[in-house]
Amino acid sequence: MTDKMTKTQQRALMRSLELLHAEGQRLEEDRAKRDLIPPEWYRMDELAPCVPKKTKITIRLDGEMVRWFRHLGNGWHGRMEMVLLAYMQAALAGEFGEG
Repeated sequence: MTDKMTKTQQRALMRSLELLHAEGQRLEEDRAKRDLIPPEWYRMDELAPCVPKKTKITIRLDGEMVRWFRHLGNGWHGRMEMVLLAYMQAALAGEFGEG
């Protein structure tokens, strides 16, 4: 067995290291973002439970945003819904110049 790597193996190793580095940076950014969130946010589903009838849909969302919400833990769907509901209420109130 030889210690030399082929060029293909070297490229694969470099790509793996680049991907690991990028993932490490993404995780660090997620941690920094989480530090900005007030503790009450994690209890939003308890403090303001969402009880209306739900409608099942299929939707495509930005992957980074979905990862961020998922990192918030259990109840992340409800928190995402509360953000959308707050936006809807603001739009209906004319906060954006539309209704």
